[in-house]
Amino acid sequence: MQETSRLSWEDYRYILAISRADGASKAADILGVNVSTAFRRLEKIERSIETLLFDRSRKGYLPTAAGREVIHAAEIMEQAAFSADRIVTGHDQRLTGEIRVTATEALAACFLPRHIKSFQQMHPGLSVNVLSENSILSLAEREADIALRPKRPSNEALIGRKIASFTWGIYGNPDVVKALGSSDDPKNLAGQQFVVWTGSALAVASEEWLEKTVPGVKEPLKNLGMFA
Repeated sequence: MQETSRLSWEDYRYILAISRADGASKAADILGVNVSTAFRRLEKIERSIETLLFDRSRKGYLPTAAGREVIHAAEIMEQAAFSADRIVTGHDQRLTGEIRVTATEALAACFLPRHIKSFQQMHPGLSVNVLSENSILSLAEREADIALRPKRPSNEALIGRKIASFTWGIYGNPDVVKALGSSDDPKNLAGQQFVVWTGSALAVASEEWLEKTVPGVKEPLKNLGMFA
């Protein structure tokens, strides 16, 4: 006879929350339960599998070797549940509720507004909540439903589609640029320094573009110019 798993999805959900919150106290808020319930649930789980999943200390809850394996399994289950949810939602022709779209500040201000009206005309039951963040929100943890990013996602559980192309340009003081030669040839800018911005996915993509386009580009900042 096939052995039945001793852990339910609800058990795995508690384990994930405790791991991400670094303790049962903070996890209780995420789970919508009181602290004692979260404590008792974890103790019950560990007794049922006869394995300690977290080492408790004043600094927080540190997963044991077994705990890390269980957390990894829970993450896989969570991704599968989210994938199934997306499939079911995709077959529902009467979409209602809120959809959260995360994008960089530039995309949220300059790109999304012109498309939201036509989208809502197609799906009048949906309201669009735009999260203007230069930091990357996690789709896996349901911080957002759709993300507009300047590069293809590396997480295999996510589905990505190219919808547009970026065109990068290099800008600078006309006299400085003229002294360097033809601005049409990036090789003439070899070894120069650039003013760039940091702290976002778009910034990372632009830095990668600059490094591939201009030979020997230097990292320290200088008032030669900036690209966007």
